[in-house]
This record gives sequence, C-alpha cells and structure tokens, in this order.
Amino acid sequence: MRQEVGIPVSSAWGFGEPHIAEQVVRDGQLDLVMVGKAHLANPHWAYHAARELKVDLASWTLPAPYGHWLERY
Repeated sequence: MRQEVGIPVSSAWGFGEPHIAEQVVRDGQLDLVMVGKAHLANPHWAYHAARELKVDLASWTLPAPYGHWLERY
C-alpha cells in the first residue's frame, strides 16, 4: 500500500507488547503503531514500554510534570 499510493501505513491490532510494536516499525512494515487498546488496559503503558525497551529517561515519555516527579523514584 505504501509503495503504490505513497501514504504512511499504520495498524492498531495486536500491539500490546512493546517489542512487537518496535519491531514492525524498525523493519519498515508499518510507519505508525497505534496502541489505544494497550492504554485502555494500562494507562501507564507508554512508561512501562519505555522501561521495557530500555529507553534513557523512560519517565520523560510522560508529560513533563509527571516525568520530573517519576525521575526521582
């Protein structure tokens, strides 16, 4: 689809695991992964995903006031 039409490709199915979401973007299968369902199950999914993926300053994936507070813990 992306090559024929020239538009970004995204999906929202089955991306509750951070490693899967990261892998499909890294491999070029998708341009965007939507994780709304994962956020419904766990409102802190972005933070937990960042920690699982070993992101530097994972707390800063949240809005700045929360990231600042979490960094101390």
